[in-house]
Amino acid sequence: MKSEEDGRQSRFMHQMLLVLAVAALVRCGVIGLRWDRLSRDDDGYRLIAENLHRHGMYSRSDPRVTPQPTAYRPPLYPLVLAATMGGGRVSPLAVAVLHGVVGLLTVALVFCLGRMWGLGGASVVAAFLVACDPILANQTAEVMTETLATFLAVVCLVCATRWNPASSWMRAFCVGLLFGLASLCRPTFFIWTGMCAGYVVVRKPRGESLVRSAALVAGCLAAMMPWVVRNYCVMGRAVLATTHGGYTVLLGNNRDFYMHLRTRPRGQVWDARELRARLLAEGAHDGHAGHAGHDGVGGHPEFAADQRCYRMARAAIREQPGMFVYASVVRMGSLWSPLPHQVKAGESQRDTLLRRAVAVWYIVVFSLALVGLWRIGARLWTPPWIWGVLLTVAFTLVHAVYWSDLRMRAPLMPVVCMAAAAVFAVRRDERPAGSGCK
Repeated sequence: MKSEEDGRQSRFMHQMLLVLAVAALVRCGVIGLRWDRLSRDDDGYRLIAENLHRHGMYSRSDPRVTPQPTAYRPPLYPLVLAATMGGGRVSPLAVAVLHGVVGLLTVALVFCLGRMWGLGGASVVAAFLVACDPILANQTAEVMTETLATFLAVVCLVCATRWNPASSWMRAFCVGLLFGLASLCRPTFFIWTGMCAGYVVVRKPRGESLVRSAALVAGCLAAMMPWVVRNYCVMGRAVLATTHGGYTVLLGNNRDFYMHLRTRPRGQVWDARELRARLLAEGAHDGHAGHAGHDGVGGHPEFAADQRCYRMARAAIREQPGMFVYASVVRMGSLWSPLPHQVKAGESQRDTLLRRAVAVWYIVVFSLALVGLWRIGARLWTPPWIWGVLLTVAFTLVHAVYWSDLRMRAPLMPVVCMAAAAVFAVRRDERPAGSGCK
């Protein structure tokens, strides 16, 4: 019996090492091919990190001028970048190492999660699919949140799996702390937290469930509270998430975009540069133009800009509710599209073939996932699978309203890969949920 257990552990270690080697090769290859991308800062995270390091201020201001505080981006990723700094800057090598390590940890945790979710030997398939996932591999070479957010999603899934909703409120609070940490990377995780808390209550509507549900939300809010207090102290308002939400809603809900959907060929990407230019000119994009108190909103001008974007989006939705519904379908399609959008009019043949290869990969994975969901059956609506279902639903619903594209589903891909791997499980009850990695 002991030798049999030793043999299983040995196979487990060999499989994990093999998958980690594949993940390392894929990520090193992508980083090598796209090294120049690591010097870019499209979303301003590097700039915030460098201001944190140089001035001790969470700011998107030019480092050469007096920094002004911002809440335009969630704080966790810039804080992690700042921790990697050397010589006063976030180097491409530091980002590459950070993303590489976090990516490998994600793959290892998916391997363990598969065993905990009853996949048994098919856990290696789930880990392999995550190791080779095109979105996750591509984002390794981008200074963006997807790599960290995906890791945090898997960490939360592992902790939620090990958390029995019938256990103490303190354990629920601790799990909530991790959910809050993830929410400081991508605010959509906060919606997921609320949905998980609601599920706990609905599943067994009694006093103990209400206490544990409240403890889960309280833990999440406790983790986010330093960010909220900071925003109130230095910017004048207790912002829970970011001041970027209004622009993200407006980006997918404005007259120009609705007209684009009506008149342009299906699949053609909308060019938002004119909208951004107009908002910047009016001080309604990032709040760096305008003045405090503009449009009746006190405090930092970012608040006025954020609220104005929300009002513009609501006006467009009220004027054209039918187009809002259609645009929501388009946004969900963009989130789950197997084919990456063409971003340049004069795309090379190489880029076209690469996009089509990615589409083939996702068509295969999505097809396997659908079959896997059928195999999972009713267990999909109970722990631990329900946590992955709620995560997927939360992100899909949020991005039905907010702007979306293919990369934004990165934190969901481990769940999709787990469902796809369920096809290869020897039998449905091969390993009970909650066993495996300790």
